Amino acid sequence: MRALPPLFALLLAGCGDDAPPPDAAIPCRIGDPSLAPELEPVYRTAGGEMAPLGDGAELPLLTPPQGGRVIYVGARVRNVDLCGATLQAALRDPCTDRVLGIERRPIAWRLAPDGFAEPAQPQEISDYANLPMCPNAGADADLDGTPAQLELRFYEADGRVTERILQVTPTCADDQDPQLCRCECDSDYDLGSECPGDPDGGVAECPDAGP
Repeated sequence: MRALPPLFALLLAGCGDDAPPPDAAIPCRIGDPSLAPELEPVYRTAGGEMAPLGDGAELPLLTPPQGGRVIYVGARVRNVDLCGATLQAALRDPCTDRVLGIERRPIAWRLAPDGFAEPAQPQEISDYANLPMCPNAGADADLDGTPAQLELRFYEADGRVTERILQVTPTCADDQDPQLCRCECDSDYDLGSECPGDPDGGVAECPDAGP
């Protein structure tokens, strides 16, 4: 597992002993502790619903209460200990290996009929990692429509980590104002500046590394 830059340690939210226990209706241990832990990525849709997240999928860039654009990523887990656990999501530029956004937080859980623990209130943004995306001074390419690497990690209190890595494509398509979203997610956008009538956008390609 790659070590994250020290700067991003300041962005981690809700870590350590302050993680709340799961809902009293479910136990700390979910599934069979003798089996390998399982993690299924999910995300919050523009309509406020939980949906499965597969490799190569599009992730909506949405407007949070504080402004800007974020993506909401969560997990369904089994064969794990929920008590004291936290969920971390990070989005990485596959060309430069630079971390574009990261957050870690405790999650409230509920027991699903298939035996997995899943976000207790899937319509609420608090039960997902909230990845700040736009504006983004660290982005070398426009974030809208450009594939990136999502790294999702479930940390148990005893130190065990379950990880899933997949490619996703952030997109402004479902935002309240897609035109403004594309502008604020443009790599050339300066915070507080006016948006042009036609932000450039477009899929970026990794530069040729040469022979």
